[in-house]
Amino acid sequence: MATPPVNTSSVSNSKIDVAGIVGQLMEVERRPLVKLDAKISTTDVKISTLGQFQAKLGAVRDALNGLQTATNFTAVEPTFSRTGVLTATTSSAATAGIHTIEVTQLARANIWKVEGFASDTAARAWLNDAAQSTVRDAANATIIKVAGNSFAVWLTAKAGAFTPAQNGAPSLPVEVQAAQTAAFTVNGFSYTRTSNTVSDVIEGVTLNLSGLSTGGGAVTMTLAPSAMTAKPRIEALVTAFNELQTLYKKETQPSAEAATRGILNSDSTLAAIMREVLGAFARPLTGVGGASLSGQKDLTLLGLKLTDTGFLQLDESLLAKATDLQSRLAGGLRIGFDSTSSKDLSQKITDMLTVGGLMAERVSRERGAKVELAKRKTTLEMKLANVQTRLTSQFAALDALLFKLSNTSEALKSALDALTNSQKKD
Repeated sequence: MATPPVNTSSVSNSKIDVAGIVGQLMEVERRPLVKLDAKISTTDVKISTLGQFQAKLGAVRDALNGLQTATNFTAVEPTFSRTGVLTATTSSAATAGIHTIEVTQLARANIWKVEGFASDTAARAWLNDAAQSTVRDAANATIIKVAGNSFAVWLTAKAGAFTPAQNGAPSLPVEVQAAQTAAFTVNGFSYTRTSNTVSDVIEGVTLNLSGLSTGGGAVTMTLAPSAMTAKPRIEALVTAFNELQTLYKKETQPSAEAATRGILNSDSTLAAIMREVLGAFARPLTGVGGASLSGQKDLTLLGLKLTDTGFLQLDESLLAKATDLQSRLAGGLRIGFDSTSSKDLSQKITDMLTVGGLMAERVSRERGAKVELAKRKTTLEMKLANVQTRLTSQFAALDALLFKLSNTSEALKSALDALTNSQKKD
């Protein structure tokens, strides 16, 4: 609440500048308010910066989870001994293996046409009639202009075979293509399906039949783990952590100069968080639940190293040597596992970000400080408004008194002058 301007409208013929005097006095009175506004502004910047730190800490946690989720590295990809016969897509349920597939017949939809309609309106009216409800359920319909004023309805079965009735059409329906099922074998077992998309034969695999095996024989489909899905996730961790470290160094920068000093300089909470994160990277990598690993156990297992300046760096030569990295990640790795708390770094960061956690509480304290400053500002503004009202009243009263004294003085002077003049005449 800002203090109101000085009102001197009721003070005419004033002998003193009430507004000027009160304004100067209020400038002095407002100095604590100016300092309070500066504190509130600083607190706003701190809250914003803490929010950025919170988000980047969360990004580190997400990157860690990406590396520690075993199913991210167990996915298999299909390859084929030749192309043109089928393709396939896989889900997380698919497992590595080799399958022999032979396609002897592709599925075809049953197609009918109904001709002789004089307009597309007539064709649509026949199709939308209640008598054609069975047709609409069984087939997808398209109205085609044959020539001039001749239109036809083209009916493609949604599944299997069907036979449309004439039911008032200008001509009998004519079958254009008979329905045909797909016929194929997988590992010597024979199958037929009404669609060329088959998802119920090999678990986690959807086969898309597109050609016949005639001439080239059966196709061999190999399902094998992806060559390397780890690198993009390792790079994501490097990026996330380095962005966090960059922000931390910038906003906690110590300096004697205010212009170069970080807004969160000497923040003990952030310092504790970064010590925890860096300390976790120094711990040996473990298996799920902290199980000890054989062989390489430090960050070099992931092709990473921690620089002297506290940043993560991906070393391509180290990554190239980690030939069993994909399988190790598929088995489940934990980064920064602490045997005392039985939590890895990802879980600890989650605790920090959760209500009551180290990071969440730090943000909460800063927001609480802003609320208190806002209350102090409101109280101070009310006090200043009262002070201004009081000063204005006092100086206005003084001005009025001076005006009266001035009038009295003028009256006395006039009376004395008149007395003097009368005595001179005598």
